[in-house]
Amino acid sequence: MNKKTYLIIIWTITLFVIIFSSYHYVKQFKNEYGDFRTQIKEFFSDYDDEDDEDDEDDDFEWNEDSSSDSIKGQKNINTSLDEFSKIKLEGNIMELTIKEGSDYHLECAFNKEKLKPAFEVSNGLLKINQNVKGRLHGNNHCKLILTLPAQTKLSSTDINVNVGSIMLKNFDCENIDVEINVGGISVKNMDFKTLDTETNVGEILIKTRNGISEYSLDVNTDVGEVSIDDNSYKHSYKRSVPGSKEINATTNVGTISVE
Repeated sequence: MNKKTYLIIIWTITLFVIIFSSYHYVKQFKNEYGDFRTQIKEFFSDYDDEDDEDDEDDDFEWNEDSSSDSIKGQKNINTSLDEFSKIKLEGNIMELTIKEGSDYHLECAFNKEKLKPAFEVSNGLLKINQNVKGRLHGNNHCKLILTLPAQTKLSSTDINVNVGSIMLKNFDCENIDVEINVGGISVKNMDFKTLDTETNVGEILIKTRNGISEYSLDVNTDVGEVSIDDNSYKHSYKRSVPGSKEINATTNVGTISVE
């Protein structure tokens, strides 16, 4: 066998090995990618909050009749609450609105018993806890509206939700701390001393009652833009103002607007 023939055989074998290996790894990648896509679909199926960004979302869209075929399994809570000055809420899947109303009142609609929030008022503190145990399949809905009488000023509001949306509007609170993993945060027409907002994936919208001239600002997004009083900035904005009023807003993926 001459050298040329020998090299042709070696190249042919090498080419065959490359083709076979490439086919094997491409096939493996497709299988793993398919499994990954399935896991992602299952995740968002488990945590489908069907977020509605319109202001009109303050009113329940679900039928009050829990036997309705279109809202199968819906359950409702509608109750007055004792007076409170502080809020602490821990939620798993929740579309939450806190706003001015005629009295201290809680209204909630949910489609699975696991999503039913527990709540109590003790020593001026309203505690709301949604402790979901185990996995949730299919569509999951929990919408909670909390109202406060006009002119109410809370001392603190501490909210932590995994998936959903959070809207605070038309009331005053000295210190506000809001965190959500996946979903948007909206704070509108409010007066406060400190506001801390954080989301992993979602937009943050802050509209103060009297403008932001008196507030120190620390606003950051990894992927998205920042708007301060309609002026655009890339990824972050920071300023210090004498006094103790602060607005801090952070998101990994999403835009932030402060005004």
